[in-house]
Amino acid sequence: MKCPRCGSKESARILYGMPAFSEELEKKLNDKKLFLGGCCISPVDPKYHCNSCNKNFAAPPLLLSKQGPEDYRLIVTSVRFSDGGSFKGLPEILIR
Repeated sequence: MKCPRCGSKESARILYGMPAFSEELEKKLNDKKLFLGGCCISPVDPKYHCNSCNKNFAAPPLLLSKQGPEDYRLIVTSVRFSDGGSFKGLPEILIR
């Protein structure tokens, strides 16, 4: 998988949870084919780790709410930016 930050193809799949260590798992970790993501698992965890720039990427587009995880592309209909009025003519921008 290509890293969106640096463009490197040197990425590893992230493994979450408490894995049972074996020689095969140790080899994949040493070869940087797998990266341990920790024992806490959530629906918004990224899937890949870049071995070049250390960025985790490919997280699903989810927001966590009281109702559970929701795809933000179905929820967000507009974004409003405000610069506090320092430009005296365009203090706010609305994107729909």
